[in-house]
Amino acid sequence: MDHELLVIAGIALLLLGACTATPPTDEANPLLADWDTPFGAPPFDDIRPEHFEPAFTAAMAAHADEVAAIAAGTDEPTFANTIEALERSGEELMRVRAVFTNLNAAHTNPELQALAKTVNPALAAHRDDILLNQELFVRVKAVFDARAGLELSREQQRLLEKTYRRFVRGGADLDDAAQARLRELNGELSSLTTQFGENLLKHT
Repeated sequence: MDHELLVIAGIALLLLGACTATPPTDEANPLLADWDTPFGAPPFDDIRPEHFEPAFTAAMAAHADEVAAIAAGTDEPTFANTIEALERSGEELMRVRAVFTNLNAAHTNPELQALAKTVNPALAAHRDDILLNQELFVRVKAVFDARAGLELSREQQRLLEKTYRRFVRGGADLDDAAQARLRELNGELSSLTTQFGENLLKHT
């Protein structure tokens, strides 16, 4: 799904939250729990750097399961069971990523910076796993090819076009060798981008 509003939404969450320190607890990971807070803001008082790695692992696994279920669908691909379902997937991952990205940018520490060097390449690989999933792309393309006969709103048409274009630009049409090379480049780019951001923050 698209994450253009991720940073904006995360900044808003940061402004609503607090970053005061309290002793860590053995309770469930706050990143994966329901947030019973004003405006649904992240419970920053309870979030620790050590919470992020297991939260990312669980959220990516949950998202992968959602995507796999869409790709393995036996019903005829439709806008609802393919495009819309894909757009609605990964909500938990988006939430964890929003908190991490904005904390690392606005209230970072050595633990978060070290974690970013592991998490960001993993997120890049996770994205590749989705965009290079051939079963999923077949379903997305089937809906896209049938778009002229579908009664879609302008918003739905836009989402369908963006989804299909994202898969194509993400390498779904490439052969196996080219896809493997693309995965390498995306992983390298993710690591370099993370390092550049850290260097820029130190310089600033």
